[in-house]
Amino acid sequence: MKKLLFICAMVIVSAAALAQDSTKTIYLGKYKFPAGSVVTEVDVTLVDGNLTMVSTAGTSSLELIKGDTFTVVSFQGIAVFKRDSTGKKITGVHIDAAGYVLDGEKETVGQNTISVRADIERLFCSPVLMSFKRQVSVFSSDSPIITT
Repeated sequence: MKKLLFICAMVIVSAAALAQDSTKTIYLGKYKFPAGSVVTEVDVTLVDGNLTMVSTAGTSSLELIKGDTFTVVSFQGIAVFKRDSTGKKITGVHIDAAGYVLDGEKETVGQNTISVRADIERLFCSPVLMSFKRQVSVFSSDSPIITT
C-alpha cells in the first residue's frame, strides 16, 4: 500500500512539473523590434527549464512575477508578453529594461520564420543539437536496366 501511495505521489509531482514546463513553452520564439531599436530581435528559449531571453545586448534569465509579466534579471527590467484576442497565443512582448522601452512582435510559424532551435526546445524543453548526414546509396548494379 505504501508503494502504491508513493507511486501515485510521484506521478502527481511529475505531472505538475511537466505542466509547468508546458506553460513556459508558449513564450518561446523570436520577437522582432522596429528598425532603429536598440536590439532588432530577441530569442526566448528554455535553458535548464528556465526561460531565457537572448539578444545582441546580452542574455538574461526571466523570472515570473505574475501572469505574463517577468523580471528581466540581468537588465533590471520587466518583460510583459502580449496575447491575442482569444488569450491563447502570445503575439508580442513589451520590454522596459536598462532605460529602454521596446515593443516587439512574435514571429509565427505561418510565416515560416521561427528558428529550428526554438521549435526543438519547445518539443524537448532543452537545447538539442542535431546533425544531418547526406544519404549515400548502398545499392549498386552494372545492369543497364537498374540504375542508382
